[in-house]
Amino acid sequence: MATFEEAMQEAFASAPGHEIIYYTIEINHPAFEVPIRLVQGNDNIVAKLEDEADTNPGEMVEFIGAPWELSLPKVEEGTIPEIQLTFDNVSREITNHISEAVKREDPVKVVFRPYLDSSLDAGPQMKVPIEMEVLEATANNYQIQLTANVEDVFHAAFPLTRYIHDRFPTLSYNT
Repeated sequence: MATFEEAMQEAFASAPGHEIIYYTIEINHPAFEVPIRLVQGNDNIVAKLEDEADTNPGEMVEFIGAPWELSLPKVEEGTIPEIQLTFDNVSREITNHISEAVKREDPVKVVFRPYLDSSLDAGPQMKVPIEMEVLEATANNYQIQLTANVEDVFHAAFPLTRYIHDRFPTLSYNT
């Protein structure tokens, strides 16, 4: 069975060469007036959120270009994978928001969404974006590091659609 990294390399190798993939992160907390939305790189983008998003569902929102890195988790039996997010050269505003959020009991939520340049107005390229909860945060004048878990990925229902009688009445069993 292929590892996640091998699967990603295969996907990148088979993707159209002209297509640009934008990786975005949304950081949200009840202490924030609006979520922090960042896109990996230097350029800002405007993209549509999924209809199920917690804030601004189905709306076109701006993601600010910023240098950040996501380190994939090590997969070990019996452990919950943790992702490392590193944000370089962050503004004082973002640092202050993160510092204020980690002082409170409410969890800081991080949502990862990939977009294709050709379909920014169609929503993210994942049916259900990856949602994470920040476990730990460290910051200095130049960098913020967040450690987040992705436990919900393992507890998510599959298939995503629930086939219940109210929505699919023809599925009822008749004897």
